[in-house]
Amino acid sequence: MSKSAKTLVVWAIYILGAGITLFAFPNALLRVSRLSPTEEPWIRIMGVLAICLGYIYLRAGLGDVRACFEWTIHTRVALLCLFIALVFAGLAPWQLILFGIVDFLGAVWTWWTMRGEAER
Repeated sequence: MSKSAKTLVVWAIYILGAGITLFAFPNALLRVSRLSPTEEPWIRIMGVLAICLGYIYLRAGLGDVRACFEWTIHTRVALLCLFIALVFAGLAPWQLILFGIVDFLGAVWTWWTMRGEAER
């Protein structure tokens, strides 16, 4: 398994963990993030989407699907930009940016490993 594939597998585990938490124990994650608890179904729906995305990341990493690695870099960077836009528009709490930063750092990690592999 390439180093860049490992970054995606690690990222998949992170996303799967977040998705399972949002699906099964949504308010625990919200409390830790200092966000208001909710009983609305959207939070569990987001958990399901995260689980599905985590599965795709896991399969892409295990299959060393390099094109998918690049796509995840694009989407993880876009996620931070969109979260910042939501916060500055007053539509989301500032804590959302913290989640975006984690995604951005994961994208940088994947990009850095892919870059190093390409130079060899």
